[in-house]
Amino acid sequence: MPNELNEKLAKWAGFRKEHNFRREVWLRPDDDESEWPIVEFDGEYVTKMPFKAHTRPLPDFCNDLSACFTWLVPKLVQVQITCTHGLDTQAIVYRDPSQEPSFAEVHGYLAPALALCKAIEKVIDA
Repeated sequence: MPNELNEKLAKWAGFRKEHNFRREVWLRPDDDESEWPIVEFDGEYVTKMPFKAHTRPLPDFCNDLSACFTWLVPKLVQVQITCTHGLDTQAIVYRDPSQEPSFAEVHGYLAPALALCKAIEKVIDA
């Protein structure tokens, strides 16, 4: 489930899955493709991506709060994350101030990134 959620969040944030030289590559929203050369490979013309695009992993949003704030939170209006004494984590996110907030709670362990991701998933599915 977290891997599926991670890919769903990545697509929502503007990441694109491409196939380049028979490899699956996730392109970031800030990748500038205008300067990438077109080359022939096995009879097909493909865009030659820089090496960093092939070696850069997709951010692990469900476990990395920093990645969430870099790529996901800028698309939201307001975010609130609360950790309680019982190690439960709650996240409330607003995409549009005129709509109801999306709320998610993760029980039993301290997981602010996962709670935030689940709340954002509700925004995506709404």
